Amino acid sequence: MYPKVSIVIPVYNGSNYLSRAIDSALAQDYKNLEVIVINDGSNDNLASENIALSYGDKIKYFYKENKGVASAWNKGIEVSTGDFVSFLSHDDLYADNKISCQINKFLSQNDKNCIIYSNWVIIDENEVEKQQIFLPDLEPSKFFLYYLLEQSLHGCSLLIPKTVFALEGNFDERLQSTCDYDFILRAAERRNFILCPEILVKGRKHEEQYTYKIITHNEERELLFIKKIQSISKDMLNNTFNVSEQFKYLYSLFLKFSQMDYSTAILVLLSQISKIYAKDENIASQFIYMLVQDLSSFRK
Repeated sequence: MYPKVSIVIPVYNGSNYLSRAIDSALAQDYKNLEVIVINDGSNDNLASENIALSYGDKIKYFYKENKGVASAWNKGIEVSTGDFVSFLSHDDLYADNKISCQINKFLSQNDKNCIIYSNWVIIDENEVEKQQIFLPDLEPSKFFLYYLLEQSLHGCSLLIPKTVFALEGNFDERLQSTCDYDFILRAAERRNFILCPEILVKGRKHEEQYTYKIITHNEERELLFIKKIQSISKDMLNNTFNVSEQFKYLYSLFLKFSQMDYSTAILVLLSQISKIYAKDENIASQFIYMLVQDLSSFRK
């Protein structure tokens, strides 16, 4: 018997796209699954609720007070009965073989607490494909550092064993727009992320997206970077890169923060570099001097 998968669809005022998301979940060629819609307190004159209820017993529907997407995801985890959880935003779509492909990939692994991710494609409001996103097939030890630099992974591409939430905790409900980044980085410090190389998710980009409406998103994102920079260790870098590659990686991280004008994150990164290369003070000081000079030129 193949394991059961719970597809959790949070929705907040999402009547424009919700039915297409539910249809793509129900169209999976993998049959041992449940589709759960969590209405996070929509105030759209029952439009989202009526769409969900129109599916009858094909789905499970729950309404809750509006507390944000992290709260909706956590509610989905709480009420799910599957061995795995796969999240689907109300405005995104799955390929018909999303779940079956990832379950097969998972079953081929020896690690029963690994997380499976996939490639994906950006679509517009009319489902026209705009850009295919192909992710590197990384050794698990490299995933945390890669994701810290490049947040190109789509959260809906994940297939997560339910046991991982017990081990790593659920989504942080204090974070309005970066709770998925935070969870992925927390999990990546201890869990293996395995690529299923097919394009299995269609991620919709449109002006009504929730993230675009969160005015504190940039500030929240920098605070997350500040927290996670301090997790970078010499052992982590040594297990991933040679010395020249370490400098290249740290420089790329520095450049990213400079371009985003994350001044505090830059200071924390420089401090962390000093700690990482504390036994090589000459190397550390030269590297930091080079970065500061680069920053001065960049700001000019």
